[in-house]
Amino acid sequence: NNNLGLLLAFLLGSMAAASLLHTYRNLRGLEIISAAARPVFAGETAAYEVQVRAEDFPRGAVCFSFSQSQVVWQDSITHLPRRVSLRIPAHRRGRQAPGPLRVETRYPLGLLRAVAHISLDIHCLVYPKPVSGDMAALQKDASSGSRGAKEVAGIDDFKGLQPYLPGQPPEHIYWKAFSRGQGLQVKQFAENVGAVTVFDWNSMRGVGVEHRLSRLCDAVLKADRFNLIYGLNLPGVLIPPAAGNHHRLNCLKALALFKPSAAPL
Repeated sequence: NNNLGLLLAFLLGSMAAASLLHTYRNLRGLEIISAAARPVFAGETAAYEVQVRAEDFPRGAVCFSFSQSQVVWQDSITHLPRRVSLRIPAHRRGRQAPGPLRVETRYPLGLLRAVAHISLDIHCLVYPKPVSGDMAALQKDASSGSRGAKEVAGIDDFKGLQPYLPGQPPEHIYWKAFSRGQGLQVKQFAENVGAVTVFDWNSMRGVGVEHRLSRLCDAVLKADRFNLIYGLNLPGVLIPPAAGNHHRLNCLKALALFKPSAAPL
């Protein structure tokens, strides 16, 4: 006989029914346009970029996440592509697969939750963490015919000091001269244009697989920075000497995907 109680019960029931419909419709029609991730080095954070959009009407209060990433909320998704960045720490080299993408919403009242798991064919290529060391210790043999070649800036032979110019590598700054009040000076090195360097796996003895890969990774980055012609010799993988950005990416990819089973005992 309590009309107000009946009114409240029917009101809450209708709100729950309407919320069920709107919560489902808030996910229905969402479209994943693209998903990709740029390569990173071990120890960095991989960023997975996912572009989404709504087919018809705007969606609100939608969150995206992977199993190992934080939840990223989007207040409004329209027909225009919206980029969602999901970050996962990259601890080990190789291919990092983030797993299925979790899409969730509790719109509009938070009473109900709609969840969808989407399998995306994406991965992040994780390069070995560079470990600085002597490049000469990793070189196999210089190519013949390098004698008498024109001398240009390089990293092998110390040539002298020169005044620091903006944009030069900070690791070449001669800090002892700066502490003596002689200003900023950089160490200048020389290299033969005709010299070809091959970084060899077998040049290192008594160290583990991952340490070798990290040293070789550092050598590849340094050689590319100074526009040297270099190659890479790994067990089962031989990359001929070359130069340029494409060659650097090929060498880093070979180091990232190297299988320890291919290494000799």
